[in-house]
Amino acid sequence: MKRRVRYGCIAVILVAATVFLSIPVAVADYQFNGWGLTTRSSGTLNGTVFIGSVGWNGQTTLSGSFDVPAGTVREAYLYSGVWGGNNESEGWVSVKFNNVELGPLHLEGRYDNNSNVWATTLGKHWWWYNVTNLVEAGQTNTANVSKINGTIDGRVYGIVLVVVLENNSYPLTQYWINDGHDALNHVNDYNENTTYFNGTVTIGPNIAELTIVHLTAYSPVCSNCLKFNGNTLNTGMVDSNTFEINKWYVLDYLNTTGNQSVWYSRGEDGFVSVCNAILVLQNASIPDLTVSDIGFPDVIEPNTDQIINATIVNNGTANVTTSFNVSLYVDGVLNGTVSVNGLNMSESKVVNFTVNLSAGTYEFKVIADVNNQVDERDKEWNNERTEVHIVGRAIIVMSNSDFDELVKARIAKNISGIYYIENHTIEDLKGYDGIHIENTNVPFVIKNCTIRNCRVYDGKGGRGIYLGNLSNGTIEENMIQGNYKGIVVKKSKYVNIINNTVQDSIDSGIDIFPRGLASEYLADTQFVSIRNNTIVNNSYGIELIGFNHTVEDNTIQNNRKCGIYVWGNYNKIFGNDIMYNSDYGLKMDNSSNNCVFWNDFISNGQTPQAYDNTGTNYWNCSVDNPWGIGYEYDENTYDNYTGNYWSDCVVSDPDRDGINNSAYSIDGGAGAQDYRPLVAPWNNYTLVKCGDVSGNGEVTGYDSTLLELYIGAVPGWSPASCWASDVSGNGEVTGYDSTLLELYIGAVPGWKLTCRTCCG
Repeated sequence: MKRRVRYGCIAVILVAATVFLSIPVAVADYQFNGWGLTTRSSGTLNGTVFIGSVGWNGQTTLSGSFDVPAGTVREAYLYSGVWGGNNESEGWVSVKFNNVELGPLHLEGRYDNNSNVWATTLGKHWWWYNVTNLVEAGQTNTANVSKINGTIDGRVYGIVLVVVLENNSYPLTQYWINDGHDALNHVNDYNENTTYFNGTVTIGPNIAELTIVHLTAYSPVCSNCLKFNGNTLNTGMVDSNTFEINKWYVLDYLNTTGNQSVWYSRGEDGFVSVCNAILVLQNASIPDLTVSDIGFPDVIEPNTDQIINATIVNNGTANVTTSFNVSLYVDGVLNGTVSVNGLNMSESKVVNFTVNLSAGTYEFKVIADVNNQVDERDKEWNNERTEVHIVGRAIIVMSNSDFDELVKARIAKNISGIYYIENHTIEDLKGYDGIHIENTNVPFVIKNCTIRNCRVYDGKGGRGIYLGNLSNGTIEENMIQGNYKGIVVKKSKYVNIINNTVQDSIDSGIDIFPRGLASEYLADTQFVSIRNNTIVNNSYGIELIGFNHTVEDNTIQNNRKCGIYVWGNYNKIFGNDIMYNSDYGLKMDNSSNNCVFWNDFISNGQTPQAYDNTGTNYWNCSVDNPWGIGYEYDENTYDNYTGNYWSDCVVSDPDRDGINNSAYSIDGGAGAQDYRPLVAPWNNYTLVKCGDVSGNGEVTGYDSTLLELYIGAVPGWSPASCWASDVSGNGEVTGYDSTLLELYIGAVPGWKLTCRTCCG
């Protein structure tokens, strides 16, 4: 993990210390590509390496104050630099440390010959000074850089102070200080380089920190422009395009034998400079505070005081001897802070917070040591925990027995073995479904519930109602609005979805699908009936995947994609108003033997308004008899094969039977057609009753007499509908039909009428 640093102090415990100082006087002048980073100093000691910095302020004067820890200063370096504007400009700069003038420096762009200045590219200057004899340990030290005069731009990039201190109260430390001015650039196609920390790691570290100074990086942002020993470090935060000093924790990437390396590149930025790379290793006893758990009541009741607890654990190798604060944030807003008076290693502490929240789903974040009162070094990253939880109730059933628990909690009722979940309002959930039921086979009804604004969080939840791996469920007369998905039925059978309003879903309004989207799984989900629903302003209105489903008498309109999408076989889709959807009204994808009839397709986004890429589906009321089905249109009764109404179909009906004489072509390239399109919306047609031989709207003894006369071939007598006369459903009209009709009208037990149905 990486962290942007301002002051860093790297401490370790006493071991006999030897400090190897290598401070060559590098001769620098001007090079467009700059100088690669080399090791100025490295060593091992009991002590600390202090790294302090102050960054770009956009001015030609920059000052910094640095609180250097106590100890014996073994070496110290001050780094800074300015933007020249171009490589032709020159000027004078003052550099002071603890009020001692180290300059002034005369900067001359591409003509520069200062031995401690790295001048590069189009006027980027970076320099160093050895300030070992000027640093005051245990005191506040100051530095100031300012332009004196000249044609240079003179704005100061930043100031960095690096101090190596020996102190027997600190842990054992091994370090490398590399510096230079590696000016990666697109002009010379100089795109990347590597610096090395040579020598074997000797101290058995449990802390490893890498600090890098960048100038003018990165624009555009690059997230993978740094590697330590071949392992990518995130550089996404290096984005100021002026001055950056950042720290990465690299313990997991150390080479236990041999050298360490840092590779860096300019990404897509035209000019990026890397000026310092400092590696500090420690063998230290440090605490490690973590939040191991956030505890919630079984139900967080809304609008009342409720207790949330958090367990804080010290997993480190040192006790926490000072007080530290633990804070709870709810949806990013501070809810409360509790002080903990120290915590020994391997021990835990439970802290309590009081919340009072309205119903909904919230993100609860607990941070231990929120004010950074405890020095955990590279363990700071794991001192927080976030969990999402409901205030109020989502209704969750994971087995048959859970219904009984809902009954005990008065959330459901058991009436004659059927469980009823009724009259609930569930809103504003995140990471949960409003009602979630799976792994059951007992009958249940979800009725008259309002479920709004369920959202996905961390890949979970977001559905108004979810049914999975179950049978015998009914969803009836509910308002499902503004959820990620409205109603989802997965790997389930014998489910009824009736008289609901499903609207404003981000994704599908109603989604029926098997356990997996592969053809071998399609039979997982069967016999789902979707009837009399209003399905409006979703992405897909209905996604129907599986076999033997029924979609009947729904209003499906103004959805942003298809009104209905089908992948599966033997489904019946009829009597629906499918209107004003942005894509196809109905799309059949690799599907067969589905039957589509009596639907009104009005002004959907594609022309033609439906799609079928197999041509093996039925786009009219396919009845296995010689006549079709009986209907009344324009006060006359007909037998015919009946299809769908298409608002863009050119009408040709010279015989005025309500059936267009021209077929309607279906998109998809398979030659699918509705061979019997209706000339008017379906509500202009009335189905004849089975047994209504006369076509007067009733089944009476007159129909039996009429049928008997017709079968007897008495002149002048004929049925209004042969379909309605075939009450046995055997595909012909015979004396058996007359007898059966007479028995039915006479209410003789055991006799019923069975005229053939569409796609039956």
